[in-house]
Amino acid sequence: ARERTNERSTVRLFHTDGLDLDAIGKDAYDAVYAVDTFSHITFHSIRYKFLEEFFRVVKCDGLLSLQMTFGDGVHTPVSYHNDAPSASDAEVALTDAKSLYDDVYKVGFRDIWSKVRPAPPHLGHESIIFLTARKQCPRLSMKIIIAGEEQPQEQGHNKKFVVAIR
Repeated sequence: ARERTNERSTVRLFHTDGLDLDAIGKDAYDAVYAVDTFSHITFHSIRYKFLEEFFRVVKCDGLLSLQMTFGDGVHTPVSYHNDAPSASDAEVALTDAKSLYDDVYKVGFRDIWSKVRPAPPHLGHESIIFLTARKQCPRLSMKIIIAGEEQPQEQGHNKKFVVAIR
């Protein structure tokens, strides 16, 4: 990968353990784009950790864009909420977008939008879901109080959805 991207000064490669994105600082990118990745991570807890990491590394008002297999037709299906070892050829069988929406929302993304499209025949499953969401952050000039407690004003760090208090 380094040889193929050597001439592109805007490309940065990171070596990780595959469990987190600790090598990348917070608020580092305008967008995170994951294509056909989440379908092959069969542990829900690891996918959820990556959603948290995506939120951490995306700047305020930055975007998350991901794609997963959707519907029936997965060869070796695993439940979306699975957290047990599975066959090496297993894929997550996402049959209800609400599960994915809920996770994306819980980590702090808002303005969630998705579209389900037919999958190309060679992929061997019915459909693909494309999801996009925005990292919403508090404005620095706002006083934010949640459950009677003033929240920190550090931009891009507060994962809670906030509404301006008038």
